[in-house]
Amino acid sequence: MSMNENNNLKEVKPVELKKCVELKKRKFNSSTPQSHLDASIFHFNLNDGAIASEAGWLGISLQLKNFLIGYGVDAGSHKLKNEAVFFLEYANKEFKDKLVPAWLSLEQSHYNAYEDDCVRDLVENMLESAKLFCNILNSINNKKSFKRDVFLNWLPENLMLELKVPIGRKWKRIEVWINLGKMKLEGERPNMRLITL
Repeated sequence: MSMNENNNLKEVKPVELKKCVELKKRKFNSSTPQSHLDASIFHFNLNDGAIASEAGWLGISLQLKNFLIGYGVDAGSHKLKNEAVFFLEYANKEFKDKLVPAWLSLEQSHYNAYEDDCVRDLVENMLESAKLFCNILNSINNKKSFKRDVFLNWLPENLMLELKVPIGRKWKRIEVWINLGKMKLEGERPNMRLITL
């Protein structure tokens, strides 16, 4: 499924942690951050820490992806997602010491799932961190305080060029668009802008 299909799924919405979840059959490729967190709770209640951890990670990762896509940018790698999270906390002081720790908690839980080393208390903490992270992104999104050009200027140039941006319905890395002559960088940091030609 391309990024442009199922745009109704690409929304940044608040999430909740439900005590009891019944997973229902749904359309293929219709995951949302909430559906991932529901799956995480479901597997947590079955004492399956690895799958609960992975589902929680998928939930926050999708919330971040949806958030960034809403502003016309996509971080296609874990490194770029990390940078986006650090930028969001830097640019939104009211969430200082909340966003990055929540992200790191989920990263650790994701790693623990690979190692099959999941401790119930840590997985439970991860669930709370997932809720916090998703809802902070929802708050930032509602305030419309994310500025794509500020983010682009904040990133080191080599990472900025790796970000994907759209022209029409096609998403490609900035570096590719520039090489194709479809975009250019105008001005100098910190006021550089990405221009579509």
